[in-house]
Formats: sequence, structure tokens, C-alpha cells
Amino acid sequence: MKLNRKGFTLLEMLIVIAIVAVLISVAVPVLSSQLERSREAVDLANVRSAYAQVSTEALLGNTHVTVTVNLKQKQAGWQSVDPVNIGGIVHSKSVGDTDNWQGDAAPDGTCKVTYDETHGVVLTWSGTAAPIKPNSLPDTSVTGFFVMCYIKPIFGRTVR
Repeated sequence: MKLNRKGFTLLEMLIVIAIVAVLISVAVPVLSSQLERSREAVDLANVRSAYAQVSTEALLGNTHVTVTVNLKQKQAGWQSVDPVNIGGIVHSKSVGDTDNWQGDAAPDGTCKVTYDETHGVVLTWSGTAAPIKPNSLPDTSVTGFFVMCYIKPIFGRTVR
């Protein structure tokens, strides 16, 4: 009787799995950074559109128009471009607030586009880059936790 020895050995399968794991570990950071760049591109396009709308309304004499753009990006600041140019308002990471640029882009933030008669179109960025303080802190008032959890079960008695 002839034995059927077609197929892969365990070692060959492990090597293939290892190669796939390495490829995935390289691809995930690249894809996530590209995803963030695409979110920023959407945010910039939306803010540029709002800038055009506010500028047009100001030219028509309606200077009280405000457009708020909800940002899609997940990281604070701009990762893909520096300096950022929106309708001639150029802003770099190293420069703080100016007359036309207030704040910085942040996750779950907004950009309020308004018109000011002295400075022209003003971009006001808001949002939270990170929580101010953690939602829950460990309870440091408990003492003897290590003794209660580890030593007592080992020795079967309370250590004081």
C-alpha cells in the first residue's frame, strides 16, 4: 500500500505563520498612520470649505456667519503637514496662537471659522488632547493588601 505524504509539516506551517506575523506587525503601524493622515486630510478639506464659505459671506456683507467643523482626527496636532495652510493662513507647530489661528487641532475637537473685521477669517480650534486626570485612581488608603492576598493563603494564618 502506498502512503499519501502530501501536505505540509508542522515546521513548515510554523515558519509560514511566523512570516505572516512579521508582515502584519510591519503593516499595522503603516496602515494606522495612513488612516490618521486621511482623517487629517478630511479635516483640512472641511475647514478649507468652511473658510471659503465664511470668506464669501464676508465679501457679500454678512460678517456674522460662523461655521463649526467637527474634526475626525484621533491625534492632537497635525501629523501629516507642517506648516498648515488654510486659505492663506499659514501656521506652524512651533508658532503659538496668532490673530487668525487660535488653539490647536485635537481629537473629538472642533474648528470654529468666523470673520473678524480687523483680522479677517479666524480659525478657533478646540478639543481635548488627553484627559486632564484619570477616571479612576487606585485606592492608596488600603494597607496590608499584599499580606492579605499572598502571605495569608500560603501560611493559613493572619500575619500582623
